[in-house]
Amino acid sequence: MGGLLATFLVFNYVKQEEETQSKKEFDQVCNEIKSKIITQINMHSEFLISGSSLFEVSESVTREEWKNFNKFSSENVKFMGVQSLGFATIIKKNQLKAHISTIRKEGFSEYNVFPNQARDLFTSIIYLEPFTKKNASVLGYDMFSESVRRDAMQMARDNDKPTLTGKVKLRIETKKNWQAGTILFVPVYKNLLNNNVEARRKAIIGWVFCAFRMDDLMNSFLASKYFNEQTHIRLQIYDEGIISQKALLFDSQKNLTRNNANEESRTRILPVVFNNKKWTLVFSRPTEGMFFFSSQTLFILIGGTTISLLMFALSYSLLITKKKAKIMSEQLSADLLNKNLEYELMNKSLNKNYKRLITSKEKLKAINIELEKAKIKAEESDKLKSAFLANMSHEIRTPMNGIMGFAELLKQGNLSLEEQKKYIEIIEKSGLRLLSIINDIVDVSKIEAGQMNVSFSNTNIDEQLQYINTFFNPEAQDKGLQLILKKNTGEKASTITTDREKLYAILINLVKNAIKYTVKGTIEFGYEIQGENILFFVKDTGIGISKDRQKAVFERFIQADFNDKMARQGAGLGLAIAKAYVDLMGGKIWVESEPDKGSTFYFTLPYTISNQEIENSTNGLEVNSAPIEVKNLKILVTEDDNISRILILKVLEEFSSEILTAQTGLEAVEICSNNPDLDLVLMDMQMPLMNGYEATKEIRKFNKEVIILAQTAFALEGDKLKTIDAGCNGYISKPIKKKELSVLLQKYFDHISY
Repeated sequence: MGGLLATFLVFNYVKQEEETQSKKEFDQVCNEIKSKIITQINMHSEFLISGSSLFEVSESVTREEWKNFNKFSSENVKFMGVQSLGFATIIKKNQLKAHISTIRKEGFSEYNVFPNQARDLFTSIIYLEPFTKKNASVLGYDMFSESVRRDAMQMARDNDKPTLTGKVKLRIETKKNWQAGTILFVPVYKNLLNNNVEARRKAIIGWVFCAFRMDDLMNSFLASKYFNEQTHIRLQIYDEGIISQKALLFDSQKNLTRNNANEESRTRILPVVFNNKKWTLVFSRPTEGMFFFSSQTLFILIGGTTISLLMFALSYSLLITKKKAKIMSEQLSADLLNKNLEYELMNKSLNKNYKRLITSKEKLKAINIELEKAKIKAEESDKLKSAFLANMSHEIRTPMNGIMGFAELLKQGNLSLEEQKKYIEIIEKSGLRLLSIINDIVDVSKIEAGQMNVSFSNTNIDEQLQYINTFFNPEAQDKGLQLILKKNTGEKASTITTDREKLYAILINLVKNAIKYTVKGTIEFGYEIQGENILFFVKDTGIGISKDRQKAVFERFIQADFNDKMARQGAGLGLAIAKAYVDLMGGKIWVESEPDKGSTFYFTLPYTISNQEIENSTNGLEVNSAPIEVKNLKILVTEDDNISRILILKVLEEFSSEILTAQTGLEAVEICSNNPDLDLVLMDMQMPLMNGYEATKEIRKFNKEVIILAQTAFALEGDKLKTIDAGCNGYISKPIKKKELSVLLQKYFDHISY
């Protein structure tokens, strides 16, 4: 009996030690699982905070930038179990249509905010990664439309903390393989001035979020180690503190069939709190198999085995227990080491991302500085354009007043012949001035649109400068100025290959400005040949330009001082056009000046020597040396403007035997069809019902012989080619001048004898 009693006492002691060790092991595993869950959720929270910072430091985050930011999560094994990472933006009711239109323009033609309910505020999902077919189905979903999501979003907004929702059904779930879900929200603010609830509600622009399927999330980092046949651990996670099927978020054994529902098990309940969101973790493990001694051993003990055998069994049991404890200790040490390595890698990764965010912030700061500079420049440009428009209104009205006023005086019947002639000359000068302003505006439009081309030809510089000197000398003498031309005295050729008309326009602008801004003294202009370049100069003793305005004078819509009290004539476009021409021809232009002492404008052009004779031409047309008088033509004039039509008919009187008129393209086609003997059609290219281009194409279908000349102002360079492509033989610019028309008629009708 003593031996059996001793055996029983030893057996009971070993059993209790085994149970104690098993309970410690169970508690340790429960705590370890809890720690891993907290670590996993905190890791996702940190990542979302980084995403929130990306939005807060950026003016805007594009879809591609969000995709690149989330590459870290898709490539990192620690982010397994995440269904999607996204951004939901706040949209006010009055912004909804514009918002939908903007997203559709990005390529999502069927995008809508849903569900379609009447409310004042929407929170639509606009970014989602990975952008799979399943995830794409929730693009545009308003998460405020569902109460559980809305409560978590509002709590995150008011507390400025990552916040988990309660149990939700994700939009991507179907009846098959349904899993409970939860969503982690982090608020995104812009210009948060005060750290209080009211300020946060005003500054909120949206939320970054992680959507989890709970089975996928938990199994991704727990299943392989803890949910297997060796551990027999069962984990159930409940929302809040309610242990019920309705609140169940996760069950590690939900797909297993339990043979004995009433079997005894060891259970432990642990709470987990994430920023006011509580989960209840329920751990359980069957007590069966927890004892070292089996039922057979108990039978042997009860049957009365010898004390020596029992002592051997006890010694063996203690030895095994010691080995198990040693193995468990080693395993825990290895797990702790691995966990430390994981934390180190995670910290390195987060530090790397933080450095990237800091770098991005610095870049954004630099971009903001550039944007501020651009804003200042735009405001200055707007100011200059306003001044330009005011000046342009004055410049257009002044010659118009001259035209209208003296035209009114000409209506009086008591004017002498000399007065009539004087008034007509004033009207003509005012018209030329108005036409010059319009030409400047058209030239600037061509330059802005990239329509200005360069046409190189042989040009005699000395002849051009002599012509300008002769042309402006009377005007200079009228102001008491001395105009001096300094020619090149070297032996190098003065005939070069360049754009003759643009060179002429540049020199005209510079000399005209010099006369305009010089009250007394001299004006010198000329050129020097310097190696591979020609240096042109125009020097005056005028009002001069201050240093801070010398670059500005070459900009669009600007004069050296647009508040100039002397209110000189000019649209402020001449120097801008001159600079554009010089740039097109491969040169440079600049000014050296001092206020009240005068200015010297310089520009260079490539010195390209021409070995060919200068070609004489008139508007690109070859004219017979002995002009032929063209008369008795049958002409059709198409013009919808009554005044222009009267002028054209008057100009054509001496060239025609019969003149027909049409006011629309349709009338022109019909008249040509009924009059196959027409010699000439003057076609206005802008008419109602059918324009001149379409009318010309229709006429060419049945009459390819009649000469068709386009009437156009040629606002853009491409219009000339467009008229030729339509079937016109040539073109004439408005207003039509008798001399130019005569040259054209000689070209096309010099073979006809009358």
